[in-house]
Amino acid sequence: LVPSIDAAGGAPHCPLTLEPFQDPVLLADGFVYERSSICQWLQANTTSPCTNIELRHKTMLSLKPLVAAFHTLLDNSGSHASLGKQPRAQLERAAKSAAQVLKDGINDPTATLRASHDLERCLEASLAEMEAHTELLTEAQGLSRKLQGRIATLHLQGAARRFLAQRALINAEAEHAQRLCASKVIQRVARARLQVKRENQSRAVLKIQSQLRCLLARAHVAE
Repeated sequence: LVPSIDAAGGAPHCPLTLEPFQDPVLLADGFVYERSSICQWLQANTTSPCTNIELRHKTMLSLKPLVAAFHTLLDNSGSHASLGKQPRAQLERAAKSAAQVLKDGINDPTATLRASHDLERCLEASLAEMEAHTELLTEAQGLSRKLQGRIATLHLQGAARRFLAQRALINAEAEHAQRLCASKVIQRVARARLQVKRENQSRAVLKIQSQLRCLLARAHVAE
């Protein structure tokens, strides 16, 4: 659709003629042109006049029917929106008429009956509308309470999930710390055993060396 004013605040215009639109059409490049000027362009060119890119096709979409359809839709929407105001306006008119009859002191039975009848009819319509509105408000309030309860439940579920996740993380960190501590203890025990083994081997070697020296000394004495 062609807006009533452009970004600069002026009337929208065709990029080819620089004149306001009379019969706007949409081209495959996404730009809007005046029908006569773009038809003349397409007779001699296969590219977009705004982007200079090859057009996929030369089919044009007229925007006039869409404008009319949207105007019809907006008019219908406005008429439907005004329906809800009719009972109130009728009640105001009936109340003014009844007040005028009472103020003027008219003794005409027909006018008095007509004013009373109109006022009663408008009151019934207004009360019916009020009851329907009250029912809708009650239903909306019930739905709102249910939604608030659902939101509270979701908040509790989220808090519970966060608590369980934090607890699982703490347990995992504690388990990792225990494993790390156990690994260090095992490493210390292994180093201690290796140290004892080495010391025992050193003592055994020293003992053997001492025995060998004793044997060598005895052999030398015997000679």
